[in-house]
Amino acid sequence: MALNLKDQGFDKTINWDVFMQGIKDKLEGKKSLFPEDSIQSFMTTYNPDHAEKVKKLNAEEGKKFLEENKKKVRC
Repeated sequence: MALNLKDQGFDKTINWDVFMQGIKDKLEGKKSLFPEDSIQSFMTTYNPDHAEKVKKLNAEEGKKFLEENKKKVRC
Protein backbone atom coordinates (compact mmCIF):
# COMPACT_ATOMS: atom_id res chain seq x y z
CA MET A 1 0.00 0.00 0.00
CA ALA A 2 2.81 2.40 0.91
CA LEU A 3 4.64 1.79 -2.37
CA ASN A 4 1.44 2.36 -4.32
CA LEU A 5 0.86 5.67 -2.55
CA LYS A 6 4.47 6.68 -3.14
CA ASP A 7 4.29 5.74 -6.83
CA GLN A 8 1.27 8.02 -7.14
CA GLY A 9 3.14 10.90 -5.50
CA PHE A 10 1.09 11.00 -2.31
CA ASP A 11 4.27 10.92 -0.23
CA LYS A 12 4.83 14.52 -1.33
CA THR A 13 1.35 15.91 -0.85
CA ILE A 14 -0.61 14.07 1.83
CA ASN A 15 -1.21 15.00 5.46
CA TRP A 16 -0.16 11.71 7.00
CA ASP A 17 -1.64 12.42 10.43
CA VAL A 18 -5.13 12.88 8.97
CA PHE A 19 -4.69 9.95 6.57
CA MET A 20 -3.58 7.56 9.29
CA GLN A 21 -6.33 8.71 11.66
CA GLY A 22 -8.89 8.00 8.93
CA ILE A 23 -7.56 4.48 8.44
CA LYS A 24 -7.44 3.85 12.18
CA ASP A 25 -11.00 5.15 12.68
CA LYS A 26 -12.32 2.98 9.84
CA LEU A 27 -10.58 -0.15 11.14
CA GLU A 28 -11.94 0.46 14.64
CA GLY A 29 -15.47 1.07 13.36
CA LYS A 30 -15.49 4.68 14.52
CA LYS A 31 -17.41 7.43 12.83
CA SER A 32 -15.42 9.05 10.03
CA LEU A 33 -14.32 12.66 10.36
CA PHE A 34 -15.99 13.29 6.98
CA PRO A 35 -19.25 11.87 5.55
CA GLU A 36 -18.74 9.19 2.85
CA ASP A 37 -20.40 11.27 0.12
CA SER A 38 -18.11 14.23 0.80
CA ILE A 39 -15.08 11.92 0.62
CA GLN A 40 -16.18 10.63 -2.78
CA SER A 41 -16.82 14.16 -4.01
CA PHE A 42 -13.43 15.30 -2.74
CA MET A 43 -11.59 12.42 -4.41
CA THR A 44 -13.31 13.11 -7.73
CA THR A 45 -12.03 16.68 -7.57
CA TYR A 46 -8.71 15.99 -5.83
CA ASN A 47 -7.32 13.21 -8.03
CA PRO A 48 -6.92 15.30 -11.22
CA ASP A 49 -5.49 18.22 -9.20
CA HIS A 50 -3.17 15.86 -7.36
CA ALA A 51 -1.95 14.28 -10.60
CA GLU A 52 -1.12 17.71 -12.02
CA LYS A 53 0.69 18.74 -8.82
CA VAL A 54 2.76 15.54 -8.83
CA LYS A 55 3.56 16.01 -12.51
CA LYS A 56 4.92 19.50 -11.77
CA LEU A 57 6.89 18.29 -8.72
CA ASN A 58 8.43 15.47 -10.75
CA ALA A 59 9.34 17.85 -13.56
CA GLU A 60 11.00 20.23 -11.10
CA GLU A 61 12.90 17.39 -9.42
CA GLY A 62 13.96 16.01 -12.80
CA LYS A 63 15.20 19.41 -13.94
CA LYS A 64 17.13 19.89 -10.69
CA PHE A 65 18.64 16.40 -11.03
CA LEU A 66 19.77 17.08 -14.60
CA GLU A 67 21.23 20.47 -13.66
CA GLU A 68 23.19 18.95 -10.77
CA ASN A 69 24.51 16.13 -12.93
CA LYS A 70 25.42 18.51 -15.74
CA LYS A 71 27.91 20.07 -13.35
CA LYS A 72 29.47 16.66 -12.62
CA VAL A 73 29.94 15.50 -16.23
CA ARG A 74 33.41 15.95 -17.67
CA CYS A 75 34.07 15.70 -21.36
